[in-house]
Amino acid sequence: MMTPEAGWAVQAGLGLAGLGLGLAAWQALPGPRPITWWARRRDRWRWARAAVDWVWRRVTMQQTRELAAVLGMGPLGALGTILILGGGLGLVAWGLFGVPWPLVLAGVAGAVTVLPNGQIRRRYARWQRQVVAGLPTFLHHLQILLDLGLPLPDALRRARQRVRGPLGPELDHVMARLERGDLLGDAFQDLVRRTRSMEVMVLASTLATSAGRRLTAQALAPLMTMLAAIQVREQERQTGAVDQVASMVPVLATFGGMITVLYLLLAQALQGGAAVL
Repeated sequence: MMTPEAGWAVQAGLGLAGLGLGLAAWQALPGPRPITWWARRRDRWRWARAAVDWVWRRVTMQQTRELAAVLGMGPLGALGTILILGGGLGLVAWGLFGVPWPLVLAGVAGAVTVLPNGQIRRRYARWQRQVVAGLPTFLHHLQILLDLGLPLPDALRRARQRVRGPLGPELDHVMARLERGDLLGDAFQDLVRRTRSMEVMVLASTLATSAGRRLTAQALAPLMTMLAAIQVREQERQTGAVDQVASMVPVLATFGGMITVLYLLLAQALQGGAAVL
């Protein structure tokens, strides 16, 4: 029989876990967000901001913090999701299975210490793939506009209007720098620094070398060929991953059946022992 305290802990844990999942989903949704939760807070929260930043610097590497800044993730957004979700699951474990509080706290602390680096790197890798996936559409329209005789800056602005996904906001940054008077190469080098992608680097080099002279659509043909090959390789990788998961399903089903049979045999043996006593 579950005690009232355990029932309350399970309900609170499920609520915290749901809140953590909601925060994780909100972080995963596209759209502009402030880099830090504390952007509009007053100085009275300075001590809390300093504490969160101290933990953030201790549990993450410099490269991870740079990737988080590119994604628009602050320390509270990354650590808060893990902390809330871990705390909710810890309360559920304490209420249902009687896990001791020190072990629950140690598990939550371990999750906050270990998970942020891997979580942010996976999100950045997914964002990076989405940026590269938008390049073929952008280059296709750019080729058409260049064939129509538009100058490169105007063609870039028109082609940007056809782009969806994470590549669009990144191109907006490039357009903003061009409007401020920056050189084409400098504007795209900032995009290369943020995306850290070979495909974007090749695009930036191609456009930078054509600055000051007319760019033709043929100059973008090698890049289109490279992107097509990368897309084929990515599709093969995803197909291989799906096949690997599908091959594991029978093994997991067999293992689950064995565990169920062992559990039934153990329960029957215990019942028989109790009847003898």
